[in-house]
Amino acid sequence: MFFHSDRATPLTFKNIDELGLNYKASFTSNDVTIRNPRFNLQAQMVYKLSPEWTSQTVLSRGSIKSDGIYTYIWDFLGGVDYFSQMFHNENFTTNTTDIQQNFNGDFKIGKMRNRLLVGLDAYHRVNIDNGSGWEVGRLVKPSGEVLDTDPGSGDPFVPVDLSMAAIDNLLAGSGVNNATNKNTSYAAYASDVLNITPGLMAMVSLRADYFNAESDDFNQWALSPKFGLVYQPVVGKVSIFASYMNAFINVAPSALYDDNGDPTGEFRTFKPEHANQWEGV
Repeated sequence: MFFHSDRATPLTFKNIDELGLNYKASFTSNDVTIRNPRFNLQAQMVYKLSPEWTSQTVLSRGSIKSDGIYTYIWDFLGGVDYFSQMFHNENFTTNTTDIQQNFNGDFKIGKMRNRLLVGLDAYHRVNIDNGSGWEVGRLVKPSGEVLDTDPGSGDPFVPVDLSMAAIDNLLAGSGVNNATNKNTSYAAYASDVLNITPGLMAMVSLRADYFNAESDDFNQWALSPKFGLVYQPVVGKVSIFASYMNAFINVAPSALYDDNGDPTGEFRTFKPEHANQWEGV
């Protein structure tokens, strides 16, 4: 992965040919690996409470881990034909627990059919970061050439060997980010699809969400409404619809590093990402 990080300097190349990337050159080895194991377990309990109502309870547990060496090519200076190859020991685990309780109803009020969903959701996430800081291990060119002199300073630069032992030694002085972040969200939601006539349906939904991050004492409330209409001039054959949706997602906290790329042992929580969507045909 090549990153051009000096945003103030114009690119000296505009495509892969001008970059001069050698597709056959490798900037890693089979000894430098990273694993991303995942574990997910879910249990559901469904009860028929009555001809019109169903209860659904869902319990989920998940674990995701990144374990190994992450490396990428970074252009620190901009406007030069060589890159710094960065190395980082990624040791990051995310454990999640989610409990949902849903009630689904399908009933009529007068002649109008209602399909109603009412539910509660509790979600807990723990991020454990025991990764290292970042270090420059090699100076490389897109052609695959590995430099033994820093062109910027003229000083000798000994490239790290592409082995786990050598990279572990390189990262030994970068510190360990012994940081744990916990956050929890609680939500309540309701959604109803109403058949006003055989050819006209309306949908209205609302979700209320409370998010709390323990690491930096960040919390907030959020509301997410949804509305929709479907009209069938010819029932079962032609449909016209319009909808509005407001949605958000809580952004995972990020580990912090100082100016030298060493871990600070802290996390930062960011405000959720929001989106609005209008649709019709």
